[in-house]
Amino acid sequence: MIWFLLRRLLMLPPALLVIHFLGFSYTHLAQRAHAAQNPFGAAQTDWPPIGVLYRTYWIEWLGGTPPAAGSRDPLPGLVLPALGMSLGLLLIAFVVSTALGLLLGVGATRAASPSALPGVRAAPHSGRWHWVKLKHPSVAPSPRDASMSPRPRVN
Repeated sequence: MIWFLLRRLLMLPPALLVIHFLGFSYTHLAQRAHAAQNPFGAAQTDWPPIGVLYRTYWIEWLGGTPPAAGSRDPLPGLVLPALGMSLGLLLIAFVVSTALGLLLGVGATRAASPSALPGVRAAPHSGRWHWVKLKHPSVAPSPRDASMSPRPRVN
């Protein structure tokens, strides 16, 4: 078990590096594709290779000077508003899903015996009404059932 965990932990750094490189490549390729659609950026053809950009990126990081981002604002000032909005959306989703889950769960586990809806009655032409009437003579048809009966009504 320990060897299994150790192998998994040793696989994490290379996997993270590969995932980071894929994300880095995607952002730079998307930037080039966006510039190619722009009339001012389409003329630019001297894009450096992604490998050189990635190597420069890591040299700057390891040298202690992180590469300049698009914004000069401090990172917490950029992340905290988005974090607040994301947590707000998660809270709304949690409350709605909990309320719906409780309503559906309580409705599904009701202890009441199953019964037909109040407006639903056995159709007189189904053949079952006559069987119920013969078996239980005290059951009287409703006026609606009597009007749908194939027999003529006697006044």
